[in-house]
Amino acid sequence: MISELQNSLASAFRKALQFLGMSLNAPIDDPLPFETLDKSGSDIERYINNLLNGYNAHGSLRMEQYMVTEMYHCKEDTRVGHEYVSAKVVGPRRTFYLVFERFRGLDNKDESITYTQGALAAEAQSEGEPLARRGILRGSSEAVQASCNTSLETIDDIADKVSPVRARNAVDRVSVSTTQTRPARWPHPASYISRTVTLKDPIQLYQVAVLAATVHYSAKTYKIDLTNCYFYAEAMIQVMKRHHRAVIGEDLRPKRMETGKVPYVGNTLLQNVCSNLPTNEQMSTIMESYQSALEDFERKARAKDDQLAEIDARARSEAARATSEAARADWEAQRRAEETARADQEAQKARDYEADIARLKQQLVATKPERYGAASHI
Repeated sequence: MISELQNSLASAFRKALQFLGMSLNAPIDDPLPFETLDKSGSDIERYINNLLNGYNAHGSLRMEQYMVTEMYHCKEDTRVGHEYVSAKVVGPRRTFYLVFERFRGLDNKDESITYTQGALAAEAQSEGEPLARRGILRGSSEAVQASCNTSLETIDDIADKVSPVRARNAVDRVSVSTTQTRPARWPHPASYISRTVTLKDPIQLYQVAVLAATVHYSAKTYKIDLTNCYFYAEAMIQVMKRHHRAVIGEDLRPKRMETGKVPYVGNTLLQNVCSNLPTNEQMSTIMESYQSALEDFERKARAKDDQLAEIDARARSEAARATSEAARADWEAQRRAEETARADQEAQKARDYEADIARLKQQLVATKPERYGAASHI
């Protein structure tokens, strides 16, 4: 009785999950974590690996089930004006948005990057501070901490540690959103769509992910004057325009929120230093790398399908050979049967011939016995 009640409750629970689109055993056309991610997101390198593993596990046909129809160049309404790219993804059962963006990483460029949610919150909180205060206060606290270190350090070493423009690891991440811009809730401030990127023909989700990874690998170091979030977002937008023939809409934000520029600081040295966008030479390198990366990704994503196709072709070949051999064996058997039938027919003819001769002899003896004598003497 208890077991039946447990089974009934479990069945009702599963049906409720299926009704809400949360089935534990989701069908193949449901969005899975390797495509939509979770709330914490992932770095772009891990996301690319997840896509590869997912396509190999579920078949490369899934690559064509998630299409990007539109993209958005977004800018946060802060003193820094952090920029990112949002992509509208249409799947078999739902539509969602992937956010691609660049952050300034850890101090130690040799240290592995694990950008946790706490680090994202700290970065977002710091963006609300005035730029001068961020540099002075952080530099002062780090300088005091460095001066208290037991190891002897030179002034240059300490200056390098506290420098607000020091090159660091670039942390390029991808996360999922339910809206075009990232929702304005802590630790993320409000964002605005600066430009809409319209695709004449939708492209696959993996093509945008490979693009984000290509820009990442082209400049893995975050430099505030060269390869910052402005650089990352603009490089993605320009590749969409040049490679996929996307149409980039007009910048709709006020002048102070113009993409690729630090807002609230006007036409100052700070804006000019921090607002560098990809050069033509950089874009040429990224375009070449992107084409190569796409081909490499597609080859790896279809590797398992190719192996299965090869196995299937081999099995078909073996089956065809077996069928041919069976047909040949049937033909041989039929030929032997025909020869046996022909031999039987010839033997029957010989027996009939002997019977006719014996009958003829009997007739001769019966009609003229005096001439032929007994039948045995003939």
